[in-house]
Amino acid sequence: MVIADSQERGRGRHGRAWYSPPGVNIYMSIILNPGTITFHPALVTLSASLAAVNAVNSCLLSQSGAGGIAGVPSVEVWPKWPNDIYCNHRKLGGILTEASTARETIRFMVAGMGINVNMRADRIPPDFRVNTTSLYSETGEPFDRGRVIVKILESFSRYYTLLFNDPASVIALWCKISHTINSYVKAITPEGEMYGTALGLDNRGFLRFRKESGEEICLSTAEIVHLRDHDR
Repeated sequence: MVIADSQERGRGRHGRAWYSPPGVNIYMSIILNPGTITFHPALVTLSASLAAVNAVNSCLLSQSGAGGIAGVPSVEVWPKWPNDIYCNHRKLGGILTEASTARETIRFMVAGMGINVNMRADRIPPDFRVNTTSLYSETGEPFDRGRVIVKILESFSRYYTLLFNDPASVIALWCKISHTINSYVKAITPEGEMYGTALGLDNRGFLRFRKESGEEICLSTAEIVHLRDHDR
């Protein structure tokens, strides 16, 4: 595992810049050596997403003043397909999984995570401010980054083990808590934009998508924009 206090060239999907100021957020990479696997590598991203959501929710519940009523966090954290972590309706973090392969074997994988923890809203660059948040921005309380990291590692160990034993369970758990599933969305792909309903995930972690025409397809990658009913 590698943990950084800041990043000079943090990046997300498609090489997009990931704002990484020092001393406030989590920037970590977990190095994996899975060898020969029977599941699609994209499912590692789902496992990491579940771990991040589980860890953050656990910290929200135990943090003084940040938890909600009757054991429910005061803010809602959930995974957005394909690799984002959202808090309420803004981006809290993201997962970037990369692999080095040789024939049928994965030499190693790196699951990188960025989670906005104690970053204040006024420190977020204007270009990112509308769609970006942090735990501090949502709750008004600072969080112990070390404790969040420990929770992430504990959760990831469980979900990664489950992935080898029962990958379908990982997919089902992800679908259960993601707002993407059963939502009306816009899918931005290299071929263009499409509107329709996100139905679920297939056994590779690809998005099952029903176009407005009724045709059902699977998307291996896309930018998903959640739309409200009045946007139909």
